[in-house]
Amino acid sequence: MYVDGIPPFWHREVYVKGASNAVQLAAALALATPRAAWAQACDPSTVEGVERDAQGANLGGRHEDALRLFEEALQRCRLPRTLARIALTEASLGRWLAADAHLTEVLRSNDLWIDSHRDALREEAARIGAHVGQLLVTGSGPRGVVRIEGQRVADWPMTEPVRALVGSVRVRVEADGYVAVERTVTVASGVLAREEVALAPAPPPQPPTPTAAPAAPSAVPVVVMIPSAPAEPRPSRANPWSVVAWSALGLGVGVLAVGAVFAVRRGDAVDLLSQEGCYRAAPPVARCNELADVADESRVWITAGFTVGGTLAALAAGAFVASALSGRDGSARAFTCAPGWAGASCGWRF
Repeated sequence: MYVDGIPPFWHREVYVKGASNAVQLAAALALATPRAAWAQACDPSTVEGVERDAQGANLGGRHEDALRLFEEALQRCRLPRTLARIALTEASLGRWLAADAHLTEVLRSNDLWIDSHRDALREEAARIGAHVGQLLVTGSGPRGVVRIEGQRVADWPMTEPVRALVGSVRVRVEADGYVAVERTVTVASGVLAREEVALAPAPPPQPPTPTAAPAAPSAVPVVVMIPSAPAEPRPSRANPWSVVAWSALGLGVGVLAVGAVFAVRRGDAVDLLSQEGCYRAAPPVARCNELADVADESRVWITAGFTVGGTLAALAAGAFVASALSGRDGSARAFTCAPGWAGASCGWRF
């Protein structure tokens, strides 16, 4: 689109496509060559090429390069129009505080070129000013510094407001010998933000606690302990009577269980002989003979089971008694008698 407000003495019309208002105005200003304003400061040829390169960088979106070139031009020839272009480029980069300060300085200048673009520059100043507010910190305390977001902005106590970005900012007041105060302050556009601070003296430093010097070590006799050879453990032997007792008991229980099983089997066979009518006049011979054989066979196992099982149980009991009367390793214990207060005392010697 065509930028409005191009004065008739400019050399050409400027066509800016897809740029912000700030870049549009910076591009228009970069292509202008107001001879009268230049003549008052320096030779226009010293900065014309640099500013044209900066204008091309701005149109290409390379605002950092454009700002560097404009600052180079300002060092060569300090013109109000160059400072205005710097302010607009800073706005494109979101550096609102620097842009606001530079554009405010430009608008205060009495320059023919600035006067011819004052309306457009004021519109940009209003847009930039929407991102900038003012902050004043008041209070008591010795001389110190005021910092916003870590940057020093004023001496303490403050005598006049400073510019600050709109939003929540971190304010810190510092003074030697006093406790620093840090606050978060909300800054709004067009409103003076105020914050009151009272600095308190810092507590005196505590003296270091003296530490006692370590005492010199006294002579300590050294005792060398030579360990004796450990006694070899005496191998323990299982008590043979205990082995015999538990073995006989286990076998005896097993054999008795066999006898008990066959006793139950024989009882069932005898009951079936009665139920099958084996005791009647005309019994079923084959079935009765089968049941009689089962009963006779069971009787043999019952006799053997209870006989052998009882014998083994008796052997286990005797072995337990022998184990109790013998030592842990099978050594015999003696039954002894000795004189006592009632005549004689007898007992087992373990």
